[in-house]
Amino acid sequence: MAIVRAQPDVTAATLADTLLAAGFPVSVRTAQRIRGDARELLAATTDGPVP
Repeated sequence: MAIVRAQPDVTAATLADTLLAAGFPVSVRTAQRIRGDARELLAATTDGPVP
């Protein structure tokens, strides 16, 4: 999530490469899902006040 927060426009391929370098080998497809989930979570935390 930190990668997507720091680089909101990161491509799935770049995310997969970055995760591999950090010791988390994932496919580009998995990186797409991770990126999508991270974007949703980040959007949910900035949409408004937390109850």
